Amino acid sequence: MHIGIAGKRSATDKAGALSYEVNGGVSALTSILALGSAEHFLTDYGDETEYTLPWDLFNEESAEMAEKAARSSLQEARRVILAVQEWRTAERQ
Repeated sequence: MHIGIAGKRSATDKAGALSYEVNGGVSALTSILALGSAEHFLTDYGDETEYTLPWDLFNEESAEMAEKAARSSLQEARRVILAVQEWRTAERQ
């Protein structure tokens, strides 16, 4: 199948748009990674060096912030998946 210059430009534009969507989504997802494994460990086991239990380290406000970050990450992940699915569908046509 022969694709003319306009077709190539269109494919390049689509790939660029996909790249923008994916990069934006990945950048947004890194916010949840800022919490890191150390934070995750504290939520499960507390601070063992200070003998502090998890429920003494975190309060309702920190729980709400963590929930908001998790929901935002899920939303961004879904947006990236949708962008990739739409791009793949367009590529098949």
